[in-house]
Amino acid sequence: MGEDKGRPPDEGEGEAEEYYEWITDLRESERYWRGWFRGLSLAFLALPAPKLLVLAGYSLLESDRELCSAQMQGAFEVQFMQGGGHALHEDFPQAWARILYRFLRWNGV
Repeated sequence: MGEDKGRPPDEGEGEAEEYYEWITDLRESERYWRGWFRGLSLAFLALPAPKLLVLAGYSLLESDRELCSAQMQGAFEVQFMQGGGHALHEDFPQAWARILYRFLRWNGV
């Protein structure tokens, strides 16, 4: 009772819990990164449904020719959430919920 399960025990204080350690150098896979996303924008644009793209910054859209062109033609809605990272819904949950709610209402969902 009263034992803190959220921290590993101090040295000599009981048995250490099992843990995993990341040993792969992710930079070694960098040459494959572009290929992981090749064709993804066109697949997104081909979806026969209303589309919403939420990005952390404009530069991400600007660097994708297909998406930039399609957005200017009104093929999908785009929203920007400056200052966020990879998980915008976790960084800004209230703002994310508002954006999604408005999008769903506008599209009659």
